Amino acid sequence: MAVYEGHGRAGLSLTQGTDYRNAWRRPYVADIARTSRLASLADASAHGSLPFCRISAGQTEMSAKAYRGSSGWGGPILTIDNNGWVYEGTPVFPLTGTPIMKISGEHIYQGSTSWGAPIATVKGEYVYRGTGFLSAPVALLDGEYVYSGTTKLGGPIANVSGGGRMSAAAAAVYLLIL
Repeated sequence: MAVYEGHGRAGLSLTQGTDYRNAWRRPYVADIARTSRLASLADASAHGSLPFCRISAGQTEMSAKAYRGSSGWGGPILTIDNNGWVYEGTPVFPLTGTPIMKISGEHIYQGSTSWGAPIATVKGEYVYRGTGFLSAPVALLDGEYVYSGTTKLGGPIANVSGGGRMSAAAAAVYLLIL
């Protein structure tokens, strides 16, 4: 058993290798959450969002894959991880691969850092080149689909599986700006 202390006054004991995403079903976790300052900690632990709740062997979980066109057939053109790094294709070793873009907030930067000017900015459902100041949108985002320009005419140029709006924006930047 691994004991993690210092998280509030009561401390917290976690068993190594145990999945704590369903911890909310255990009544003693709910009692701790109600009676101590660990309410936010127990809530986050119940949903599996705390880093110490899952012990992994240095593996980065991929959060999204982008495909060319309207279907998910063929290999992905982009893979986006949970840290906002965008890789071309499917990296064999994401921890040693070189990202081609970085998603930071509403901006997308070229390379692996968020230094310098962004190459694209997302405002609402539109993707703009650069900071988006006085420029026309280059892409329209609609759920998992990406369209060129400001309308859906011509069909989607890309679709995203498992990601959100910024993952779709990364696909638009890859196909239309880079």
